[in-house]
Amino acid sequence: MSKINLKLILPLLFFGILMGAAGVLGLLGKYELIIWLPVFMVCAFILAKFLTAKFFVNGFVLGFLLAVLSSAIQVIFFDHYINNNPQLKSGFEKLPSPGDAKIFFIMMAPLIGLLSGITLGVFTTAFKKLIFKK
Repeated sequence: MSKINLKLILPLLFFGILMGAAGVLGLLGKYELIIWLPVFMVCAFILAKFLTAKFFVNGFVLGFLLAVLSSAIQVIFFDHYINNNPQLKSGFEKLPSPGDAKIFFIMMAPLIGLLSGITLGVFTTAFKKLIFKK
């Protein structure tokens, strides 16, 4: 029975570090979701090409970890993240307390990770069945 392929997943987590840092620097802006799409496509392609089983599970794990890692970087450097992303800053200012923005961000990370995991799991499975079918 095959398991999660960490040798394949761990190097791909670098994308999460890059996206988290780009977010902190304010380079993604309102296009963050659009920029995640090619990242997911590249990751799904690599997973589908090299995996022999557990396509969805490996894609799910990678997607979840990418989102949580990116969010963790943004939380660690939250003040820089907010200052470099004025569109988010104005939205967070509507919260009752300034500290609520960081808590809100932390609480949303697992949900975003879940959605990212499902998305990457589906992409990986689809790529395996459509592109790398035997």
